[in-house]
Amino acid sequence: MCSAAALGPGSKLLPSSKKGSLCATSSMTKSSSLKEWCMKRAVLAGLVFLASSAVAGAQTVVVTGSGTMFTEPAGINVNDASCAANGEWCARNVRNGGAVGITNTYTRSGNGALEFSLPASGNSKADFDYLFTNANSSFVPFALSSLTSFGYDWFRDASSNNSNVQHPALRLYIDYDGAPGGAGGYLIYEGAYNGYDSGNPAPEGSWQSVDVSGNTTLWANRFGFGNCANMVDMHSFADWQSGAYGCGGVDIMTSAVVYGFSVGVGSGWFDGFNGAVDNVRFQTSNMSEAKVYNFEVATTVPEPSTYALMAAGLAGLLAVNRRRTRQAK
Repeated sequence: MCSAAALGPGSKLLPSSKKGSLCATSSMTKSSSLKEWCMKRAVLAGLVFLASSAVAGAQTVVVTGSGTMFTEPAGINVNDASCAANGEWCARNVRNGGAVGITNTYTRSGNGALEFSLPASGNSKADFDYLFTNANSSFVPFALSSLTSFGYDWFRDASSNNSNVQHPALRLYIDYDGAPGGAGGYLIYEGAYNGYDSGNPAPEGSWQSVDVSGNTTLWANRFGFGNCANMVDMHSFADWQSGAYGCGGVDIMTSAVVYGFSVGVGSGWFDGFNGAVDNVRFQTSNMSEAKVYNFEVATTVPEPSTYALMAAGLAGLLAVNRRRTRQAK
């Protein structure tokens, strides 16, 4: 027998209790060809059900990479020119031997993750950013006050020798006057300001999942804002969203917009780091579900000859099935 009940809640397949359905009666399922057809359909429907339930409540965007890392040996910040202006995730601010790329060294929700590596030099750095202000971005800047959740998964390898409270940071690109391009900066999540210390170090060798809440401490680093440039403040996410904190007595957060995301390592991280990031996610009050960016290594696309062989094989299977059907009549 095959029925929707065997596939899980919400699945729809010719109900076994319905008179006249192909999988309904014992007399009809005595035909071996019908049994095979019924089972094949059940398997296919089950796979569809599992695939849809795996992303329930979130829209997952797969960001693919070649399996290699972008690096820059010189001491100046360099962006990957192949993607920096194209409205997509891209390596940025890479210097002094820092490296970042989507590889299969670490895996999280598939065949890869976003790998980071730093040499022993404390001046090395590597970021991976997505800016909404690029022409091809699928998003436009949105109000900081509308951001209901954001987070990511991170991994610190046991081979890392830098401070044991350091792991990849998650940043929001912020513009304080609502017009990206001038008075900007970051709001930054790091575990060092949320409970990690020498007696409670960042875990190593296992993936950690972080979802920022109203009580989570974020620190701000501003640039392009006159006397407030590079000024550091620490407050809860809820306080930042309230617009209560500014610079020099001026409230600069009320009109703040988010215009991108960044994950990164380095700048003052001595003795080397290895680790990874995956599943960067966020949701606003205007979104019905969260958006998740899952980093995966691109798989090889079959050659046209492979497709031809697959088509020939499928045609053969259909011919065999037709012969069996005629014999069963």
